[in-house]
Amino acid sequence: MDTRIGYSSTVQFEYGPQNTLLLLASFTGPDRQKNKQRAQKQFQRYDVNKDGVLEKSEVETAVKGLCKEIGMAPPPQSKVDAMFAKCDTNGDGVLSTDEWEVVYRLLMKQVSKLAEEAVEAAKRELEEYAAKREAEAVAERAAREAKQKEMARKPKGPASKAEFVDSRGAAELWDVTCGSCGAKNSIGCGGDRPKELFCQNCGARSNIVGMR
Repeated sequence: MDTRIGYSSTVQFEYGPQNTLLLLASFTGPDRQKNKQRAQKQFQRYDVNKDGVLEKSEVETAVKGLCKEIGMAPPPQSKVDAMFAKCDTNGDGVLSTDEWEVVYRLLMKQVSKLAEEAVEAAKRELEEYAAKREAEAVAERAAREAKQKEMARKPKGPASKAEFVDSRGAAELWDVTCGSCGAKNSIGCGGDRPKELFCQNCGARSNIVGMR
């Protein structure tokens, strides 16, 4: 008989899945006899009218109350209804202590499973994020080193070398943009524009792109 309790794919943990697992230690464990005693204790707690059975409304209250105590959203009402119908083996419309123990055990088992899965998913997400950040850092270092090597291979011209046609002999400042690296070069010269320029930034012989 399939008596699994159905949750949606997105499960809400009020205190986080790790805390839910810690809280579960008070409700379930590896000792079957202790689990039986825990189930009986909850049975007595939610048997409000003390008639020795749990009516459907009492079971609904019990499931919601237990889920709240362990910090987890309860399963949908339709799933609780289906679970009640399947665990009510004699079909009398109420749950005996034995029938309730099945409900209790299934609830704790599935909550534990879902919390463990959520914890593992969170770990994987953190590991993937860390790996992504590391890959990005490695790529950035590689790109930086490649650029540095490329700059080192370029021939270096004089730090400041220009030939001018100085027809006026008047001092003037020219702003020339390097066509290779885009750097601005401010050149003091005579009134005519320079004929030739070696970029002060990369050392390349520049095409004169713009000037003031």
